[in-house]
Amino acid sequence: MTPAAENFLTVARLLRPGDLAALMGWSPDTTRAKIARRQCPRFLRIKRCTLFRYDDVMAWLEAEEDTPQGRQQAVSDLLRK
Repeated sequence: MTPAAENFLTVARLLRPGDLAALMGWSPDTTRAKIARRQCPRFLRIKRCTLFRYDDVMAWLEAEEDTPQGRQQAVSDLLRK
């Protein structure tokens, strides 16, 4: 991706699927499957380009922490540090 496009995504606070995968620790195949099943944050799809708003990802992560599995993941993340 060009530096101008990278800068635009940064300023607009948009994440690509690869960015979300790195954040969540998912493989590219898992990321594609979760997007197809809608088991991920809300996203924008423009033709073949999928983008996630930073605020939507944060809201989704905060909502996930309210579930028992999300709390367990949050605790294990804290213990790793």
